[in-house]
Amino acid sequence: MQRWLLLTAVLGGAFLLARRRLARRRGPVGIDNAGAPVSFEQRWSPAEHRADVSVAELQAEGWAALIQTAIRDRYPFLSDADFRRTGGNLELLAGLIAERTDRALTEVHQELLTLASEAQPTEPSWPSR
Repeated sequence: MQRWLLLTAVLGGAFLLARRRLARRRGPVGIDNAGAPVSFEQRWSPAEHRADVSVAELQAEGWAALIQTAIRDRYPFLSDADFRRTGGNLELLAGLIAERTDRALTEVHQELLTLASEAQPTEPSWPSR
């Protein structure tokens, strides 16, 4: 009887240790909206709010990134330094592209305006309430 009791206690302890190790190895507790794993600390920590940036500024940054991606898809030879140098000015960027491709400035500028208008979303990506 004592042997069975001792064997049961040892097996139960081994089971609990193995379960703890597996839980530690698993890591993340949940999944966030984007599908990325979320740790326990992230899940229960208070949300961070940025008071230094408005929603409109964040939206403009997102649109600028979409436009930059569309332009980079059309002109893969452009580097990050080229975009920084022009500072988001489509006229300067058109001049740089026209210089490198030996095309007319007005033609390149019109193409950039078309790419920019097609890249901007017409509807918000969040649900309206």
